[in-house]
Amino acid sequence: MKSQLPPKLKEYFSEKRFLHTLGCLEVGKLLGRIYKEDEKRVYEGIIFHDIARDWEFERIISFLRENEIGVSSDDLNSPGILHGFVASIIARKEFGIEDEEIILAIKYHSTGHPDFGRLGKIVYLADYLDPKRKLKGRRKILSIAKRDLNEGVIEVIKEKLKYIIMQREFIHPVTVEFYNRIVNDLKTG
Repeated sequence: MKSQLPPKLKEYFSEKRFLHTLGCLEVGKLLGRIYKEDEKRVYEGIIFHDIARDWEFERIISFLRENEIGVSSDDLNSPGILHGFVASIIARKEFGIEDEEIILAIKYHSTGHPDFGRLGKIVYLADYLDPKRKLKGRRKILSIAKRDLNEGVIEVIKEKLKYIIMQREFIHPVTVEFYNRIVNDLKTG
């Protein structure tokens, strides 16, 4: 199946990660059509989002240092998000992705970001709503997202926060900022 990828991109994917990415593409294309987002931009945001997901923490930190990317204490308290930082750099430097909205979507696909536009929200939702993930309520959230993108995002944030709180893990402030931005957008309609 990985043969569907450009040769240079294949090296970044385990079979498991590739299958996840295909599931994300399925959801992303669907939401992209509904919300009239450019298909190529959706593809690029999703295809690159997890290319460093299987990297060891030390390799991620080393890569970020080599590329002079600062990492805050909040970022270090949420190490599971750092692969997005690496992926955004690889997408730009090795694959020539220059669209800042795509780069932002890749970098913050795990936490969301208050500056996300339609594309960032689609990538965020697609990552969570991959049909291969056996998540309770996935279909319901997808149904909500198909009716209202922001309402779908709120549902995903709620589910992620529930999980983080149950695990007694650190909530990255950018997730809170993203949530507040979406709530304000919904209120001002």
